[in-house]
Amino acid sequence: MLLCLIAVYLIMMPQVILEQLEENPYNEFIKTDYPEKASVLTLWHIVEFKPYSGSLSSYFTQYSSQFEKKHNGVFAEVSAMTVDEYRERVKRGESADIYSFPLSLSDEMPLCAVPYDEKKYSFPVSGYGIVSGERIAVPYALSGEFLVCNSAMIQKKDIQINKENAAEFAEGAEAQELFLEGKAAMTVMDAGTLGTTERRYNSGKGFAVEAYPMASEYTLVQLIGISKDADKIDKENAAAYIDELFSKEQTEKLCSLGMIPVIECDDANIEFESVYIRQLYELLNSAESKKQYGLFVGEK
Repeated sequence: MLLCLIAVYLIMMPQVILEQLEENPYNEFIKTDYPEKASVLTLWHIVEFKPYSGSLSSYFTQYSSQFEKKHNGVFAEVSAMTVDEYRERVKRGESADIYSFPLSLSDEMPLCAVPYDEKKYSFPVSGYGIVSGERIAVPYALSGEFLVCNSAMIQKKDIQINKENAAEFAEGAEAQELFLEGKAAMTVMDAGTLGTTERRYNSGKGFAVEAYPMASEYTLVQLIGISKDADKIDKENAAAYIDELFSKEQTEKLCSLGMIPVIECDDANIEFESVYIRQLYELLNSAESKKQYGLFVGEK
């Protein structure tokens, strides 16, 4: 009789235990929710120019972490590479789900149509990322160039430079290599190189510089798009990833790196890493620059 009771107990108890676990509210702590739209997104950030400070690859790593917390079951892996490294990986048959890339690579990117509304651009870059009338990528950040002068050398030579005549001096500027070696009084460099030069001086190396923003074509633009080879779920998650990149919070973080936001925002509340970047923003955003260098004004 005892053996029969033990047998019945062994048969019945597993089911009872399972039912109790199912009803136990503490069981929620050990459950794992795998949503239908779970996926691992790969993002390749292709570097041609750098922000004034920090790096966009580090920014994307932090942004991805925030995105993952908001989207359960969706993960984003970020890889940074140069243009040459990108081309080598493509030759090996490798690919990503999302590409962050410079304007110069637009014709090479294997992208699909971007499935959301147009952004309100404050710069004439709305035509970038459009191929055959279809948007395949979205501009999300802008940089620019400066006439950079060796402060001691131009003072010694009594060269008078200001924002009105800087463009004239830029025409005769020397190569960056000579300037950085202290053999030239001035050169033209992008915001990232200017930031590196200033930080070098602040650390006790190099020399003091002064910079003047240059009005020029809007070519130092970074875009982002979705791979045409990504599957349906990855494309949906990638679209959300890109869309949330244009939030006020992310715009402010890009500005803190010294990148210029391309969408409309409250100018008075933008906090840039450097006064030079603020001056560049104001110059490129002026009506005169947009009229002279706006390649895509009014085009959608």
